[in-house]
Amino acid sequence: MRILVPLRTTSTAARVEAALLHLCLVALLSTFGCEGTPNPRDLDAEQKAKLVTKLQKEAQKCLDDFQRKAGDVNGVDVADLLCYRDRMREITEVMGPSEYPNGYANYADALTRVGLYYDTLVQALQNELEKAPPAEAPALKVRIQKNREEALRHFRMSNNQLSIYLQNQTGPIDPRAYQGALGNCVKLEDWQGAKENLMNLIASGSLTEASKAEAKELLKEYEERRRRKDEEELERELGREKDRTPPVPAN
Repeated sequence: MRILVPLRTTSTAARVEAALLHLCLVALLSTFGCEGTPNPRDLDAEQKAKLVTKLQKEAQKCLDDFQRKAGDVNGVDVADLLCYRDRMREITEVMGPSEYPNGYANYADALTRVGLYYDTLVQALQNELEKAPPAEAPALKVRIQKNREEALRHFRMSNNQLSIYLQNQTGPIDPRAYQGALGNCVKLEDWQGAKENLMNLIASGSLTEASKAEAKELLKEYEERRRRKDEEELERELGREKDRTPPVPAN
């Protein structure tokens, strides 16, 4: 289950952002490995299996720690959630898509969890913006935009990983892959993608009859939203064309 954790105070949001900056620096530095470090893809099957098992255990501990601290009045420790994401990413660096497609679905789930975390942080900052003095509003708007972009980036990355899973899974497709991609598309306001994934979810046979009826109503809603979005984009494009067209000189 994905956890949405409310951030309660301005200081909590600030602490979270500081932690994110620190972790980004750590991740950047960690990319510069020692010369001669073996490529994990070159390990034999037994070595790969042992390494993946180790990474899975580390990932689960990180996620358990994050969920255990979710109700802490002092806020959550985002480091645990990013640790979970990074361990899942490392598994995909060990095993190729054809070797372990489920690893890519798991990485996609981790990315979505992080996207939802950033999305929740945006909501917390928006709540602060409503009550903030005018002098603080510009800085809060910058922080909101920055975290919104990070949320959307993770949702896009998640869908990319789900595409890899769907292309390489030779056995039955886990319906949760369609469900995850659907949720990402809704966050991205990609209504055509939401519609396609919902249709795949219906076709998977995993829904109850009641859920199928609800899904069919959602298909109509997504189609209407797609149509409205296309119209709005066309209007904006026509407006840009009008602005670029030089006026006709008067005779």
